[in-house]
Amino acid sequence: MKKQPPHKQIRAIEAEIARLQNSLPNLELKEFEATCERINQLEIKIVQLLHPIELEKKLPTYKILKKW
Repeated sequence: MKKQPPHKQIRAIEAEIARLQNSLPNLELKEFEATCERINQLEIKIVQLLHPIELEKKLPTYKILKKW
């Protein structure tokens, strides 16, 4: 598959989101939840395309100590 420019990818994702949103009223609860989750994932992908991270560094992890 040929890699598309970000603006074309965003348009395609937005079209997919619109299609999924139009199908929401006709779905059962379980399908509705899965479709909402898919819409959220697509919206996150749009944000990632608009704001790419140039240097992906591993985030630091901290150990939390609790005194009981």
